[in-house]
Amino acid sequence: MSRLRFQNRRGFSLVELMVVVMIILAIAAIMVPKIVTMLSDYNLKSTMGQAAGMLQQQRMQAVRLNSTLQVSTGTQNGRTIAWVDIPGGTANSWDSGEPFIEFPKNITVQNSSFPGDATTGLGYSAQTPSSATIKFNARGLPCIVPSGGVASQCSNFDSANNKQVGFVVYFRNTGSFGVPSWGAITIAPGGRIRSWFYNGSAYSPM
Repeated sequence: MSRLRFQNRRGFSLVELMVVVMIILAIAAIMVPKIVTMLSDYNLKSTMGQAAGMLQQQRMQAVRLNSTLQVSTGTQNGRTIAWVDIPGGTANSWDSGEPFIEFPKNITVQNSSFPGDATTGLGYSAQTPSSATIKFNARGLPCIVPSGGVASQCSNFDSANNKQVGFVVYFRNTGSFGVPSWGAITIAPGGRIRSWFYNGSAYSPM
């Protein structure tokens, strides 16, 4: 009969295990911030994509209804929301069926302290939501109501300097590790809606 022979098999030493753990921790220290930043950027771009889609719906609805429509903001379930006010609904309140988006808790619209200018080189001076409510007239063009005017007088021209009106909305994701990410949506005087992501030095198309 053959005899079973057992060989002594040496396991990992404590030092070897500690070296492996240290390597894993070093890799994690490098990769985790990058992964978190990627997720933060993705979240910002996703929210901006939804906002751009809502603005496009606003523009199309304004033409279809032959009416001036505006974006309103408020809170719902503790979250900031923005929606397109459709005539016939409840004033200053979102109604079922009106296009809307809900902002993630870390993403806000910024009217100041944003880096750079997303409208550089676009050939027009854009309004921010703090200076004028985002509106589209019945022709599907961005417009503002002149000082002292009424909603029906929403004009595609700025009476002060006779320039066509555009809008720019800046978005900020507070992110993690103290490094925020930025983006912007521009609405050209002709109604074209574009999304931009700030790469640290300039805004580039998404």
